Amino acid sequence: MLREKHCMDIPEGADIDDVSVKGLNMITGLPMEAEIDPAVVYDSVYEISDYIAQNVKHVLDGVGGDVASEIRERGLLLCGGASKTGGLYELIADVTGLNVMPAQKPYKCVVEGLGTIVENLKTFEVMLEFKE
Repeated sequence: MLREKHCMDIPEGADIDDVSVKGLNMITGLPMEAEIDPAVVYDSVYEISDYIAQNVKHVLDGVGGDVASEIRERGLLLCGGASKTGGLYELIADVTGLNVMPAQKPYKCVVEGLGTIVENLKTFEVMLEFKE
């Protein structure tokens, strides 16, 4: 259901050429070029995107009180490199039922947020504690 809603907008029966990609051969370590079917790439990206969306929902299900109320009211701002993945914010919105928006400058958003945390470590100390 969600998958079909977020599939690439390709007309049925359209003849789509393979995409040429360059990278390193993981076995030989040498540079190589390969032709890849866009549908295969999309399937891989969708699986990862769905995994991200399900985990966002899982984390949000554990949030309570004022934070949960604020997230429901204001929504989520998606930042970082993954926010550039086409359809990801819509998928997260469908999975969580929240308003999700991509940041206008997703990389700058991450850097400035991290800078704020570093400058105010005492304030954010509780949030940075990891429990096993």
